[in-house]
Amino acid sequence: MISAIEGILVRVGTHSVYLRLQSEGGLPPLMDDIGDPAQPRDTASVGGLEYEVLVTGFALEQLRGRVGRPIRLSTTHYLESPNQGMMFLPRLAGFTSELEQGVFSILTSVKGIGFRKALRVMALEPHRIADAIAQGDTRLLSSLPELGKKSAENVIAAGSEKASELIGTLPGRPRSGGDGSPTASGHVQPAGGSSSAAEGELVRDAVEALVALGESRLDAERWVRHAAAQQPPAGQVGELLQRVFALRQPQ
Repeated sequence: MISAIEGILVRVGTHSVYLRLQSEGGLPPLMDDIGDPAQPRDTASVGGLEYEVLVTGFALEQLRGRVGRPIRLSTTHYLESPNQGMMFLPRLAGFTSELEQGVFSILTSVKGIGFRKALRVMALEPHRIADAIAQGDTRLLSSLPELGKKSAENVIAAGSEKASELIGTLPGRPRSGGDGSPTASGHVQPAGGSSSAAEGELVRDAVEALVALGESRLDAERWVRHAAAQQPPAGQVGELLQRVFALRQPQ
């Protein structure tokens, strides 16, 4: 089972991207993990071999500006039948983060939402969709492509608990606070929750600052998450940004 794939992004299609696989020893690698953007790998292109990877609507837009650059996606492999079970074709869906893959898993657990439809539904940032599922926001969910009110309600019923767990894994987005009671946002905060909420705001502000400087949101979120994981953010946004810039300097 392929759990991640790495290669040069050669083109972006309507619903998928095309990767020319990379290799260190002549064979294309199928990675076991997503890896760390701060630790580049020495790789060589395998000429002519390309993989089509289906991606979410949101990821599609984020990746358009990365043509010609190496990318790594976590993956889900599935079989698709174009003729009602007479024949099955292998498909590969790719995701830019564990959160995005987790939201996809929630959507596809709901009856009537297949793999292709789930990818089209995911036209917003994964954290916004996860928030909406966790908080029971049918208005936002039903505004997504191909997801009506009834389907939105089914998604919330099936995935609100899982979405809350996914949100709890984000930097500065704690699951619990001192008394174990839910916050106004619908998330459960641990002791010291106010401090963690402040850290989360710093992380979000740092991402927005990088985007304003011309960085893609995809790269900005990856670098800020990496910097925040090394040392919990504190103080000013500028300090967190300086940490990001330091990590990006060649060693």
